[in-house]
Amino acid sequence: MECSCCDSPRGWVRGSVIGVGAFGTVNLAMDKATGELLAVKSVECKEERKGELVAIQNEINILQKLDSPWIVKFLGEAYSEDGGVCRRNLLMEYISGGSVADVVQRFGGGLEESVIRNYTRSIVKGIEYLHSQGIVHCDIKGKNVLVGSSGLKLADFGCAKVMASERESRVELSGTPLWMAPEAVNQVERGPPCDIWSVGCTVVEMATGRAPWNNIPQPLLAMYKIGCSDELPEFPKTLSAEGRDFLDKCLRRDPKQRWTSTQLLSHPFLSESFQQAALSPTSTLNFDKAEKQWDESCSCDTFAGTICPLSVLSDLPSPMQEEEIIHNHSQLRRVFEESPSRSRPSPHQRIAKLAEECGYGRNNSGYMPNWCSGPEWIVVRCHKEYKHDTPLVDLPFSHFMDGDGLN
Repeated sequence: MECSCCDSPRGWVRGSVIGVGAFGTVNLAMDKATGELLAVKSVECKEERKGELVAIQNEINILQKLDSPWIVKFLGEAYSEDGGVCRRNLLMEYISGGSVADVVQRFGGGLEESVIRNYTRSIVKGIEYLHSQGIVHCDIKGKNVLVGSSGLKLADFGCAKVMASERESRVELSGTPLWMAPEAVNQVERGPPCDIWSVGCTVVEMATGRAPWNNIPQPLLAMYKIGCSDELPEFPKTLSAEGRDFLDKCLRRDPKQRWTSTQLLSHPFLSESFQQAALSPTSTLNFDKAEKQWDESCSCDTFAGTICPLSVLSDLPSPMQEEEIIHNHSQLRRVFEESPSRSRPSPHQRIAKLAEECGYGRNNSGYMPNWCSGPEWIVVRCHKEYKHDTPLVDLPFSHFMDGDGLN
């Protein structure tokens, strides 16, 4: 793939990597003249990165039109060449507090309702602004909402779309599957109601610390449920009646029955009279310290050498599976063509079977099995060089597909 860049930009210098997502790597950067910190999202100009280049150009085209306190600020675009590698760069304001998903995981795997209310209010205000500009985000989730000292901001517009005209018949599939609305999964419609559904899913995420539909063991089966059933994500029992009613207004399978962003802002759950909570449980000054403490608390040394049966673990959902980005319908089509009844026993069923063999099930035989390494077992080890914050959750579905992705 040819690259039009020749010289590195003179105005800024690239720093360390602060994130890796579906649509590129994000580095901290500094303006050489002022010392201002920036965030730079970059994609290498290679043929195999064509889909990512399309996404970052889409993000540039959309962000440069927007101006809102609820949207990450566009600061420019540039090509650069470092070590013979050409990169397409998107320059944005640097938000020091990380994402809502980061905050949820760092502080207990579920937020207090007071925080959820305030976070959600900011998210909906951002969505209201987007919809007023004729733009649908198409990938609202905790990882795409950034937490700063001055408020929350929507980010990552790689999947965003300008609202389709009535004459446009083709509806592309993109977004993070477990946060997607039924009509988006079925390629029927991609309008503002899709973002409203995703808001509801994000509230579930903030309340539980898990992706929506986490009660379904296999994410692709969850996609089947989203597109081909009448089911809804499970409402968190920890939410108040107002919170559950708010979810009811967001998570309606008929997009025409969902409330608009403007209507949601009038809902009691988002009442402005509700006491403002701190935007982030940590300040920008102690964020690195909190990150270090979190990583140290998750040391895997004590698990070195643990052995587990492969048959039990082989289908357990991983964070990467829960938050893969999808760009076309080929994988979903394969899933929908397969009957769920043909699927293998769930991980829970296999674990239950092992428990029975140990004497803790219905048979209560009382003996302990000889769990030693054998042909059906694998050794699972954690090594010191494993990084807790290694990003695994944003690989695009097209990375695993058969070549009919973005052109």
